[in-house]
Amino acid sequence: MKKIIFDHGKPLIGAYYFFPKDLNQAKQELSILVESGVNHLWLFIDKYFRKDNPLPRAVFEEILALLDEYNLSFVPVIGEYISLEKHPEVRIELGDGTFSSDPRYWNMGCFRHPHSLEWAGHEVREFLLAYHDHKLLCRVDGKLLMSFAHEAYYRTDTPEMGGDQMRPNCYCPYCREAFIQYILTKYQDVAKYNRTHQTAIKNWQDLKLPRDPRPDPLLWVEFIQNHAEAIPNFLRSLIAVANEVTPVFSTHECNDFYPGSWQTTLTGNDIWKMAAETDLGHEDMYPLEFDQQYQIYIYGLLKDIMHSAMGFSRPYTGNGQAFTPWVIKARLPKNSLHEQVYTSLIHGVSGFVWWLGQDYQLWREMKAPNELLEWWLPRLAEFEPERARIALLYSYTTMTLAQNDEHPMDLQLLYMALRQLGIPVDIITEAQINSGVLEERDYRVLLLPAVSALSKETRDQLIMYVTKGGTLLADYAAEISVGEFCSVVEFSRGEPGERPRFYRTRSDLSSGGELFIPVESARAGQPLFDSGHNGRIWAEFDSGVPAVVEWPVGRGRIIGIGSMLGIDFSNFPGHLHLNKMFPFLIRMRDDARKLLALLLESCGWRPEIVSNRPEVEIGVFHGRGEQKSRLCWAVNHLPMSTNCTVSIRGGTEMGSASGFITKVEKVDGGLRVDLELPELSGAWFEIL
Repeated sequence: MKKIIFDHGKPLIGAYYFFPKDLNQAKQELSILVESGVNHLWLFIDKYFRKDNPLPRAVFEEILALLDEYNLSFVPVIGEYISLEKHPEVRIELGDGTFSSDPRYWNMGCFRHPHSLEWAGHEVREFLLAYHDHKLLCRVDGKLLMSFAHEAYYRTDTPEMGGDQMRPNCYCPYCREAFIQYILTKYQDVAKYNRTHQTAIKNWQDLKLPRDPRPDPLLWVEFIQNHAEAIPNFLRSLIAVANEVTPVFSTHECNDFYPGSWQTTLTGNDIWKMAAETDLGHEDMYPLEFDQQYQIYIYGLLKDIMHSAMGFSRPYTGNGQAFTPWVIKARLPKNSLHEQVYTSLIHGVSGFVWWLGQDYQLWREMKAPNELLEWWLPRLAEFEPERARIALLYSYTTMTLAQNDEHPMDLQLLYMALRQLGIPVDIITEAQINSGVLEERDYRVLLLPAVSALSKETRDQLIMYVTKGGTLLADYAAEISVGEFCSVVEFSRGEPGERPRFYRTRSDLSSGGELFIPVESARAGQPLFDSGHNGRIWAEFDSGVPAVVEWPVGRGRIIGIGSMLGIDFSNFPGHLHLNKMFPFLIRMRDDARKLLALLLESCGWRPEIVSNRPEVEIGVFHGRGEQKSRLCWAVNHLPMSTNCTVSIRGGTEMGSASGFITKVEKVDGGLRVDLELPELSGAWFEIL
């Protein structure tokens, strides 16, 4: 994995910090942070370098003097660089002509408005002209690390905090002009556009921006694709402003919540496009941010998304939660900070940045996790994470047209099932598929979770992948009837309100007996692909109708599952919900996970290292060059201690190891390691 060591020799272990007005309080807090193992701070510099009424430069100098006193370096962060209240002209315009005027929660307005770049660029330029050679700046290969436009998104409401869902945007003159240019570039002339869209506009100024997918789903997809270019283009321009002054190692804290929902298509948060503009991937996901749902698998998922977005080779950080949730003041569970660090290391991070609250005890609890980071971040460069041979498709087109969370939720829960099986997984996009990633990374299996809408180009790539020997596994996707956009596998549609109650595998297919899976997804139906070939039936619904069917295609195969397997498996991406008055019952059906394992094993795939407890997540790293050993990580995601056995294919003996290992024994074909893991904590060991 890519190693990030600052030029002053320290690994990237930092914390976001807001300096208080009371410098004595700042000294107390900096002392705690240094003692906890934080070696640098991420500082929002807006109020010292903003274009209107910045604080006196002497105030910033006092801050730098304090950092120097405590031997702390810093990363400058551009955050709230313009005020919607003072500059209403930059507000996001909605389809009905109204505006998004709430300035809270990092609503920075439209990123295409020239005032946005002007004001953000002013901060960048002013800071760098004055401090580009300052000794306390964090540098990577001589370039200063700088974060641009914190959590950039198009915010029209607060759905994560009880507000309405996001609304289509932005329809300001600058976004209208950008979309017309996008369409002009794609079609060149009006006649070609009219033929494709079955319209009769006379010139580009007649083009009306769509408000929803109908009546022209293609135009809506094009509008959303162009919308997703706004933030990356802004980041590219802002980083260019910095590089005109001095070379920078750029990053941007990509928003956390929205990539887990279809509403990311409205917020303009395509992480893959945003991350492409930066040198260091940096996401903002926490296990317990808004309420009492402790979603540790989404915490890991966002790191794997960032791994993919950074081209599978460029570095990215993990973010740590050392604060209580913003909305409901629920206490983090014991050992959560350990669990976050172990999970981040399993998912290949090159650095770690904590977000802080006002609980100094949590700050102090960072010490042991930071010691683990300080030891391993420099050494992990000698290892490479196990390469994924299984991929999940993250379908921007499906979310754009379906406008519901069936696809992202099914994806998240299938991802959890794969991780519980010990299987490393890549998250890939349609754009990556169209660019050849399936062949380039040699995936054995691609899963389509509730993917209902793909372009013809992507469907053709998928059929080619299968024809050449790959396996495509698609579960139920609701038909949305949107022109050329559809999925690879179709499903029969019953009458409204009709739904199978369960499906079970044929008794001759599983050595452990038949698998019985209740249908929990809202809809289900027989998978259909090749009307001329019945296919191999793996499972049937209670009515006797085929529920899981496999069809040979060229040298590969397509497997259709007539229900949303992820949603049938579980209702929650984690093991811990903190609601104590009306406990939320977390459902995980072992048979659904076993069915997934059975289908993958039929493709000749099984993980090299597995835990007998699915709640214990495993990560494997392979030594580079002369380093031939394997490094194994295990983290217990349960809020209680647990005993587990980790089975390793290959290897002859144990190398160096952490604590919590109770027994190691040789078995045919490998090793077996017994662990006794505390709640929400982990262990590591080398296999020689």
